[in-house]
Amino acid sequence: MTAALASAGGLRVFQNRTGSNLLQGVTSVAVNSADIFGHLESDVLLFEIDEATMPRAIPEIQPDVVVITNIFRDQLDRYGELHSVGRALDKVLESLPESATIVLNANDPMVANFGQQAKARRLYFGLETTEVGTPVPEQSADIIRCVRCDSDLAYDVAYLVAPGPLHCPECGYRLPKLDIAATSIQLGP
Repeated sequence: MTAALASAGGLRVFQNRTGSNLLQGVTSVAVNSADIFGHLESDVLLFEIDEATMPRAIPEIQPDVVVITNIFRDQLDRYGELHSVGRALDKVLESLPESATIVLNANDPMVANFGQQAKARRLYFGLETTEVGTPVPEQSADIIRCVRCDSDLAYDVAYLVAPGPLHCPECGYRLPKLDIAATSIQLGP
């Protein structure tokens, strides 16, 4: 979607469309978008990067923008515990320069709390509607406890496996205010 928007705006975009989101795939995009002298022939290099690869890739790429949509337990066999992956992502985001921007899914408490000590600008996106969702997250939801005090969270609504608007009845934690929000959703037939 990001590539389509940039292309529609007249920008030349190179990306790892094949899903090769490890370091080799990222490197291939950069090499393939460069001319014979190593100059990039692209206005935008767009990478989808595996969560465990980001701590190694971000210092090499030095991105202007980092977008984090979610992290799930789907790779525990390779990467270990979800919170250790989160801490590694948070650490690399905190290393970004002031000129960078971090765009975070604010509907996910773990993701929304990344980069709290970062010099980079933070923007939050997400859904801000109760038109869709369920009263509680699915059993497979990764975040059901407060990121600050570890108490059970109370949900206004849950979107698929990602939490939606919520609060912690114990410490008062709430998700950050959204900078970019979908406020109405119409489901198709």
